Amino acid sequence: MASKAPVLYKAGCSLNVSPCPAASRVALNPVNNQLLGINSAQLVGTRVPGTGDALNGLFAAGQGIDDRLYKTPTLKFSPRTGVAWDLRGNQTMVVRGGVGVFYDRTNISSMYDSVKNPPFSQQTTMRYGLLKDLSASLAPSPASGLWAIQYDYPMPISTQWNAGAQMTVPLSMVLDVAYTGQHSENGSQTVNINSIDLGTAYLPQYQNPIAVVAANPTDPNTSYASTNPDVIRFYQGYGAISMRQPILHRTYHSIQRAVFDAHNNDFIVVMPGIYTEPHSRQQRTRGARGPAGAP
Repeated sequence: MASKAPVLYKAGCSLNVSPCPAASRVALNPVNNQLLGINSAQLVGTRVPGTGDALNGLFAAGQGIDDRLYKTPTLKFSPRTGVAWDLRGNQTMVVRGGVGVFYDRTNISSMYDSVKNPPFSQQTTMRYGLLKDLSASLAPSPASGLWAIQYDYPMPISTQWNAGAQMTVPLSMVLDVAYTGQHSENGSQTVNINSIDLGTAYLPQYQNPIAVVAANPTDPNTSYASTNPDVIRFYQGYGAISMRQPILHRTYHSIQRAVFDAHNNDFIVVMPGIYTEPHSRQQRTRGARGPAGAP
């Protein structure tokens, strides 16, 4: 929830100039607009103690959410059928066809990454600081990265179909021509739903105030997107959020041709003619709506 999001330290300058010399760069507490002391620049983009909920939006399995971490159907109807027809009644020309619907389960190995989530573990990044400068007095609380899975997760589905014909040709040969196709939906894809939108670094409202040069207020190198991206992420208090989403679909078409000996079933020649049409689709997700404060 936005109301429970923690406040993050922003960039400040003890000399109140821009661009600010590196030695004078410090963290600014937006709650009281106070500048912190020396070596505090490493706190920019980290959580201000006592603000918001460090576990905002997180639920343990079975505690307010499904005990499997996500909801997916238990049973699905999967019809399949096929036909074969001897057109002339003497097996000199036979046509065949079939269609079926197949379901799959979400790859369970993708669930193992959830052990990296807080409060059990944290993936954090500190910027612009040295290990020797970390101290209990600064008590840094960096934005944590997350692993997630879309809560309402439809089962991956594949619809497969085929049609073909076999006919006798001279020299006791058989010509086999077939078409096969497949279309799948709800394929799994990992998406960072807390990434910074392309182009954000060129917007003046997201410039780092202590790094921007007045003559070039849209320099991407001085933007928060380049210097402290956690400050302007959509989900404040978190770094990258890698979410498994069922957003991929694939389509496949194939024409297969072959000639073989009708007596001993040996292939004489294979005439490949395969056309494939793969696609991947990503639907815009809630949380990929740009930086914090963006519409």
